[in-house]
Amino acid sequence: MKKERAFTPIAIGSMTLDHRIVMAPTVHEMCYDGLPTDSHIAINESYAKGGASMVCVGGANIDPDPAAEIFPGVLSIADDRCLFGLWRLAETIKIQGPKACAQIYHAGRGVARYGYQRTGQLPLGVSSKLPYMGAAFYEFSKEGGKWSFAQVVKPTPVREMTKQEIERVIQLHALAVLRAKRAGFDAVNIHFANVTLIMDFMSPHTNVRSDEYGGSWENRMRMPCEILQATRAAVGKDYPLIVRIPADQGIGEAGIQVDDVVKEMVPRLEEAGADAIDLSAGILDLSPHYIIPPMYMPRGCYLHYGEAVKKATKLPVLVAGRLCDPKLIIKALEDGRCDIAALSRPIMADTAMPRKMLEGRYDDVRMCVACGYCMTPAAWGRMCALNPELSRELLLPKIEQAEKTKKVLVVGGGPAGMEAARVLTMRGHQVTLCEREGELGGLLRVMSASPLTREWRTFTRWHATQIEKLGVEVRLNTEVTRALLEEMKPDAVVVATGSSPSKEVEGADLPIVATEDDVLLKRVEVGNRVVVVGGTFWDVETAMKLAKDGKDVSLVRETETVGMEGLGLLKGFPISTKMLSESGAKLLLSTQVERIEEKGVRIVDASGVSSLLEADTAVLSLARIPNKELYEAIRDHVSEVHAIGDCVKPNNVAEAVYQGRLAGTRI
Repeated sequence: MKKERAFTPIAIGSMTLDHRIVMAPTVHEMCYDGLPTDSHIAINESYAKGGASMVCVGGANIDPDPAAEIFPGVLSIADDRCLFGLWRLAETIKIQGPKACAQIYHAGRGVARYGYQRTGQLPLGVSSKLPYMGAAFYEFSKEGGKWSFAQVVKPTPVREMTKQEIERVIQLHALAVLRAKRAGFDAVNIHFANVTLIMDFMSPHTNVRSDEYGGSWENRMRMPCEILQATRAAVGKDYPLIVRIPADQGIGEAGIQVDDVVKEMVPRLEEAGADAIDLSAGILDLSPHYIIPPMYMPRGCYLHYGEAVKKATKLPVLVAGRLCDPKLIIKALEDGRCDIAALSRPIMADTAMPRKMLEGRYDDVRMCVACGYCMTPAAWGRMCALNPELSRELLLPKIEQAEKTKKVLVVGGGPAGMEAARVLTMRGHQVTLCEREGELGGLLRVMSASPLTREWRTFTRWHATQIEKLGVEVRLNTEVTRALLEEMKPDAVVVATGSSPSKEVEGADLPIVATEDDVLLKRVEVGNRVVVVGGTFWDVETAMKLAKDGKDVSLVRETETVGMEGLGLLKGFPISTKMLSESGAKLLLSTQVERIEEKGVRIVDASGVSSLLEADTAVLSLARIPNKELYEAIRDHVSEVHAIGDCVKPNNVAEAVYQGRLAGTRI
């Protein structure tokens, strides 16, 4: 039987990978003073154990200047004091079987995010005329004896680099690669994309220099080519060098586009000494959702770039971008749309994904849904909404056989309840899962009902498949009562009964009012004129969905902006800059809902003026209320009861899954 191309070896220079599925470079901010912590070692070890043929450790800073740090907790490769930690990191990966690759970069103007705030030194840049990078600052003020606090975004100018500084940065790249080689890394990925100084030199959007490093493509490509030439002088011709470049900066003709990559960039990089081309996309300040595509973008969204670049070079081409579906990856490699699939978030969601694919266990892969949680403030130190073990490798109890087997009832089939049922069964307990609705999913059923967020059904499907394979008894359309408990006589009960939509607004009992849940699940008819009464991060997506259905939609929010806090950077950026306005939904910010009336929603704007927004339907998208009734009714009647998920406190999917994982190991 012919082996699928995905599982055949491929060479990158002098290095041969066992197969074509690799862990893409990913920054985790888990280091201390530039050195890898035990947690940073552990997370990369989990990737290595998962079966990837190469693990690329993301984002090692090459510049020893404290002003050059883009992230707190970033890995450093800037001087020899880093060598032992780097060796330990590389060795940990290689012991498990994969090749170890280090990604290096200089952040340039990107240090406005962190290094500038630490030191006050202006970031290095291609030109002082280039666009400023916005940086978030915390500001305290005191007026009338009272303190106030705000987070503000300030534009940070850059200092134009001299030729001597350009030569210094070229040397820093070469020295960093030399250190990676000394530390035992099998290859280096040189980062020329996303938010790097070198991308700014290559891009017409940012490079407005008039010397030999600016102007024509030949001049703009001079610095990356000199970096490759200097690096070859340092490490020799046989050391594998992978170059990560933007296939498209996501800003149209003003920036780099794929035709530029094919005609101008790749031929020069190949001639200068690159062994492979790694394709990314986007710019951090203008198109962050291109760097890490959200669920609004299709799976495999950058494979067409791989096809185009492969026509221009004989070098191996790596492609990333929503490669979450194992079958899509297999087909893309078979069809030659890329030579190597570079997976980051998909392996974060399931570190064993490559191994499961090698074994043909596609249904067992916990597919990334591109929810963007990993790029929200809530995710710091947690990483992934679907995989509670990621970044907690040294903290969470292992899933091991329970000392005493128990009969456990799990009430609620949302993400918290399904995760608890899965883990409990893996530990040998006899588990029954009761769900009052006719299908599993809990609140994810609501989110999956919207076209914009239908990817959530992927996670529900995985959970349902796993508990079925484990033999969990699932009872749908089953309301758990005291009588049922007395009949079943469980040793322990896990209550995961979720939450309900709040109706805490005057007039919520009027006929024109519907909850977001009922609207998305199509339990009610929605009129032509709709007012969405906002308050949660779903309100925006619900408003856009209804507008695309042809409704005349107004979204009312008390906040001053749509904001990134709830939506997250990856989803918030495209929504606030393009998707919301293109949907046709009207946005009313700094607006309070006074009450709902028979003919619409009475609002008060920022200046205090009251008016009636006429509506056929008012959709409530407010905070949620925990369903505590069952827990409170049984907690004194069952010897062991655990409440988890939204029934304790409405939160996000990540918290629900994490609590389910914890409950699964506590019984």
